[in-house]
Amino acid sequence: MRPTKNQDRRKDPRKPCRLAVSGFDKGSAFKGFAKNISRGGAFIETSHAFAINEDVFLSFFDGDKTKVIGKVAWTASDGAGIAFKGTPQRLATEIERLVPYLT
Repeated sequence: MRPTKNQDRRKDPRKPCRLAVSGFDKGSAFKGFAKNISRGGAFIETSHAFAINEDVFLSFFDGDKTKVIGKVAWTASDGAGIAFKGTPQRLATEIERLVPYLT
């Protein structure tokens, strides 16, 4: 279920975007678009059904192919909120490549 404003626990503000993304979870592949992104996560718009807390592997098509590992934080009928996992500096570097104005 999509979090309400009072439930929103994001550490970093999200920026609107439209980045093509592909990924997989438990052996199932999916495609979609990142509608917004931050250093901490993204909303992935897709028809794929996710389970909360499952690991996902994402590839963003931003000229290069930026790869990020995440965990499903919440789900909605049109996609899922993904919390990125990894070392903070590596994540920051990868996300800054995707959205240069996130500093």
